[in-house]
Amino acid sequence: MRVKNCKQLAVLFLIMMIMIPYTCFSGQMYSKTKDQTRHYSRLVYPEKDGRMEYAKDESGNTVPDFSYAGYCGGGVRLPNVPVKAVVKPGGGNDAGRIQEAIDRVSALTPDKNGFRGAVLIKRGLYELDKPVRITAGGVVLRGEGQDENGTVLFAKGLFKEKSYTDLTNTNLVEFTGASGAEEIQGNAVKILDAYMPVGGRSFRLRSVTGLKTGDTIIVRRFGNR
Repeated sequence: MRVKNCKQLAVLFLIMMIMIPYTCFSGQMYSKTKDQTRHYSRLVYPEKDGRMEYAKDESGNTVPDFSYAGYCGGGVRLPNVPVKAVVKPGGGNDAGRIQEAIDRVSALTPDKNGFRGAVLIKRGLYELDKPVRITAGGVVLRGEGQDENGTVLFAKGLFKEKSYTDLTNTNLVEFTGASGAEEIQGNAVKILDAYMPVGGRSFRLRSVTGLKTGDTIIVRRFGNR
């Protein structure tokens, strides 16, 4: 089909957008509402009061609610932090060059909004022999592109530092600092539930001694091996 002008292009785009819900999803995933004009997933759908309902499967799993995730809890426009350092591909020692740029921006004085600046890693492949670390607030690490043709950080074999010889416990970028929850040693309590469903909001403890409403807790999950 040949599009001759922008108006035809807009009409074609509208037709495609209307067709997508009917062509990309099977009938088993979607069910019609009473008025037969709108389609909603059986897993997540709006109630009459407008709130979203997350249906559970036979094991109690639900689709995770990520509506609160992201910058400032989501729903907030990302700030346009000025670039203060640029890293380009090539030259070797990619981890060292990226870390040097991060450290340089980390030493800057924060602005009135608490931002020091962004480190822009230009499009290309970067091989890291160890993680890069951001230890100061207000530092943004920014890349270019969303696919293999954009900014790609690649772990080069085993990370060289002694603590990174196990590939099951490695991170390409680490964020550390003095903030965050600090565990009180010696007061861990076992969770009694043998299975915790995805999206679960409660669990049973062996003991609640010493706990009260409003306490901050750490839930530690040990993965299957």
